[in-house]
Order: sequence, then structure tokens, then C-alpha cells
Amino acid sequence: FHTDTVQTVGHYPIDLQELEVDFLAASAHKFYGPKGVGVLYINHRVKVGPFMEGGSQERGRRAGTENILGIGGMHTALQTSLDNHEVENAHILGLKKYFIEKLQSEMDNVLFNGNCTAHDKSMVSVVSARFPSFPKDNMHLFTLDMNGIALSGGSACQSGSQVGSHVIQALYPGNTYPVIRFSIGKDNTKEEIDSVVEALKKMEVKAEVKA
Repeated sequence: FHTDTVQTVGHYPIDLQELEVDFLAASAHKFYGPKGVGVLYINHRVKVGPFMEGGSQERGRRAGTENILGIGGMHTALQTSLDNHEVENAHILGLKKYFIEKLQSEMDNVLFNGNCTAHDKSMVSVVSARFPSFPKDNMHLFTLDMNGIALSGGSACQSGSQVGSHVIQALYPGNTYPVIRFSIGKDNTKEEIDSVVEALKKMEVKAEVKA
């Protein structure tokens, strides 16, 4: 059994002695480590053959020189995140609640995806929403990006894709509303949340004028 814990490692405590999985994947940049390096946990009960032949690295499973600097950076970032995750999660959750409340009070008809507003049942750092009053040409993503606001359309791993998310379609069949996924980090502030909401409100006004 393989589990993708890319969004949760470093943000939630995970005990591999109790978690009955055979494989587990994580990525360093999700817990403020260097990009381009990750980890694959393989339970000792599982026997796998080499992924790449030719050398004895990775205990014979994958030939090639390891990214030592990346691995060291990932280790330090993970340890730091685990040491501070309670404080950081409290800060992030506070911003998430503040963001959702501002969207609900200052914009029209924002629809939240999944259990986004149930904070004990959703990813602490993610807000996913549909915006009925936005144009459906996806230009809002380009405009927000040009204004220095980094976000994604659709669901996770949909950055840069112009194809609608199959996850959103499964949750809400026939959805035609633009979807935006916001990620909040430990270094974000309320002032940044305010700026994002103001930028979104401008997009909403343009959509209403166009209609």
C-alpha cells in the first residue's frame, strides 16, 4: 500500500511504527526545504528490485550519485518543521480562517471545495474555492500572477494546466466555475491576505461589468 504524504509530512506528526503502509512519499519543498529532492519510505517487509541498474547506491535500488546537499537540506528542513509544527500550524490556521471569513463577507457567492471550512477535516494550509462571478477564460490566473500573487487553478498538481481538474469534476459534476487553490505558509501575513482579497474583488467587479 502506497500513500502520498507530500502535503502532510512536516505539517502533521506521522509515526511510521504505527502507520501500516508499505510505501510513503514526501517532497522537501513542501516543508520549506530545497526543491528537487524528496524521500521514498519503503517498509522493511517489502522487497523491491533495482529502479536503475549500474551501481550500489541507495542500497542497490538506484544507481547514480546522491544529491548530498539536497538531502542534507531536506533533513534540516524536516527537523525544523517537526520541531515547530504546532506553532506554525496555529499561525497558518489563523490566517486560513481569516481568509475564508473575508472571502465570505466581502465577495459574492464564493463556493468552497471539499471540507475547506471544516478545519479539523482539511489540509491546514490550503483553501480551494470556486468563483461563480469570475470570467471563465482563466485570465484571472494570469492577471493575479502578473500582480505577484502565486496561486493555482484546479486541484493539487494542476499548476500551469489549462485542462479542468478531474478531482473537481468528480466532486462537483458539470462545474463550470473558475477554481482557485490558495496555499498559506508560515511566513504569510494578514496584510498579504488582505491584498489577495482586494485583488480578487477587482476581478469580480470586472466580471460583473463584462456580464
